[in-house]
Amino acid sequence: MTTFAGFEFKSACGRVFYVPWDKVKKDYEDALMDMDGLSREEVRKNITPDDVTSWAYEQLNWADVDRLGYCVKEASAADIRRALKKLRASSEADAVGTLTALAKPKKTKK
Repeated sequence: MTTFAGFEFKSACGRVFYVPWDKVKKDYEDALMDMDGLSREEVRKNITPDDVTSWAYEQLNWADVDRLGYCVKEASAADIRRALKKLRASSEADAVGTLTALAKPKKTKK
């Protein structure tokens, strides 16, 4: 089986995390063993590098990334300001949109 070094994930505020390939592969194997009741040998015979890659990008959440990997680049002050500005803008827009939608009477058919 071809193996790769690992996966990088970048958070919204600019932090970069690295998760080694072997840890993602083992996490996937553990999940298959738990969900499907397979032995580790059965799982290892049937998984491909594409399966592991899909698992990394489609199933891992930030708690998994933190548990399996480590931070390789902290967010700079500028990264954090940019992320907060973006968050505030989207939150305000969402709040204004929600309040506007609530304030507008709904049209109903007679």
